[in-house]
Amino acid sequence: MILTTLLLLQGAPEIFGRFQSDWTFVSAGSATEAALGESLEGGTEVRRVRLGAKGEFAEGLEYKAEFEFAGGSAALADVYGQWTDGPLGRWKLGHFKEPFGLEELTSSRFITFLERSLVADAFAPSRNAGLMVSDASDSVTWAAGVFRKTDKTGKSTDQAWSATGRVVWRPWYEDDGASLLHFGAAVSFRNPDGDASFAARPENHFLPDFVDGSMMVDDYVLLGLEAALQEGPFHASVEVVRADLNATAGSSPSATGATAQLGWFVTGEHRGYRTSSGAWSRVHPKSDAFAGGVGAWELAARASTLDLGDLGQPDLDTLGVALNGYLTSRVRLMFDVLQADLQGADATTIVAFRFAFDF
Repeated sequence: MILTTLLLLQGAPEIFGRFQSDWTFVSAGSATEAALGESLEGGTEVRRVRLGAKGEFAEGLEYKAEFEFAGGSAALADVYGQWTDGPLGRWKLGHFKEPFGLEELTSSRFITFLERSLVADAFAPSRNAGLMVSDASDSVTWAAGVFRKTDKTGKSTDQAWSATGRVVWRPWYEDDGASLLHFGAAVSFRNPDGDASFAARPENHFLPDFVDGSMMVDDYVLLGLEAALQEGPFHASVEVVRADLNATAGSSPSATGATAQLGWFVTGEHRGYRTSSGAWSRVHPKSDAFAGGVGAWELAARASTLDLGDLGQPDLDTLGVALNGYLTSRVRLMFDVLQADLQGADATTIVAFRFAFDF
C-alpha cells in the first residue's frame, strides 16, 4: 500500500533495498556469563531487510520512504520530505538520523565492521522525528535540527526532545575523496523526559547488551569529536563522545567512549565519501568478481572503550579485526573476529560473518 502510493506520485520513483544475513560464533568465559546472568551462544539472524522508494514530488522537492522488515514486523527507517534549495540549504522534515557521529551517519551498507562501535551503540541518537537544515561544500558540511523521540512506528510516547548539530571541516578533499582529511564536532542537548540510558552490545547484534546504565535526569548534553584520514587505499578514523548528565538528584555524572579504526584495501581501492553528509560511502572495486575479476579486498582493525562507571556499570573494551570482500559495488562478504573484555569478568571471543547486498 505504501509503495503503491509512492508509485502514483509525479515521476517514476527509484525502488531500492538491502539484505544482510549474519552468522555468529561465540566463546564466552563463565565469569562474563555469570555477570550478565545468561549463557552466551552464537547463532544466525537476518540483520536487516529494507525496502524503499525515493523520488521527487516536484523540482527541488524530494521524498524518501524506507522501511525495515527484519524481525517480522515493519518499522520506519528514513521517511521524509526534503526541500533541496531552501534558505540556508536543504530542509528535511520527517523521520531520519540526527546529525551526530561519523560512524552513525555512515550507512550500514558502507561500515567496515558488521556493527558500529561501542561508542555509536551507546551514544548516537540515530533516527527520530525532526526538522533539520543542512548544507555542504567540498570543505565544509554542517547540519542542525530539532527532534522528538519516537518509537519504531514513528510515534512519540512522551515529551522527550533534542536539539542536535554537527559541523565537518575538510582541510583537503581531492579526487572525489580518495585523498581527504576530515575533522568534525557534534553537540546534542537532550531532554529525555525521565531517565538517560546508555547501553552497548560487544559490537555484535546477536549478543545482548554487556553494559546498560541509566539515571533520572532533567537533561543532558552529548559532545562528539571525530577525525578521519584517507590516502588512497589507507583510511583511518577516530571518534570520542562524552555525555554530561544533569541528574534529577545528587551529583551530575558523565559517561565517555572512544573508538579508533584503521583500514587498508589490499587491491588498491578506497572508501567512498559523501560531502553532503560528511560520511563514508560506497566502495567501487576495480574489477568485478562475477566478470573475471577479484573484486576489492580490505583488511581493518578497530579498538573501542566505554566508561559508564558513574552509572554503576563496568568498563567495556573491544578489539577487532576484519576482512571484507566487495565482490561488486553492491555485494559484500564480511568477516569479523572480536574480543570483548568486561571489567571484573573475562574475555569473550566473537567470530562473525555477513553476506550482504543492496540494490
